[in-house]
Amino acid sequence: TAKKDSTIAPELKSAEGKGVYAYDTKVEHLLMVYIAKVDGRTMALKAGLSDFNQMKHDSEELATGQNLFTVKEGVVTVSKFSNAVFAKIYLNDVVKEQLLFQQFNKDDYSVCLISTDNFNELLKTRDILGYLDFYKKNYK
Repeated sequence: TAKKDSTIAPELKSAEGKGVYAYDTKVEHLLMVYIAKVDGRTMALKAGLSDFNQMKHDSEELATGQNLFTVKEGVVTVSKFSNAVFAKIYLNDVVKEQLLFQQFNKDDYSVCLISTDNFNELLKTRDILGYLDFYKKNYK
């Protein structure tokens, strides 16, 4: 999982705690991969997830996306799942597919689930650190 250290942009550190997140497993969810250092590998991961979806989850009509929080930090998303259970099944499949993440160090990314409402809150506040803490407390 991505580290909370000096590599985190100051604007993300100052946003920590500003997000208000709700735990509801019954609503639509996304898979979210937080990337601590967005670069060419990020686009490769997004493309890899798209290919993975076509090969292994074609009937689910999943979409991949990317959002930046700062120049260096952002997320790649896969959407959407009708609830947290289906998203968790997908997450388990993704983390087993080691080729997707082979270009990254373990400290450079975090894979998690997020509800659509929480994702909208995250995009508004950029409180990725607060969300990752929320995720660890509620989803693990």
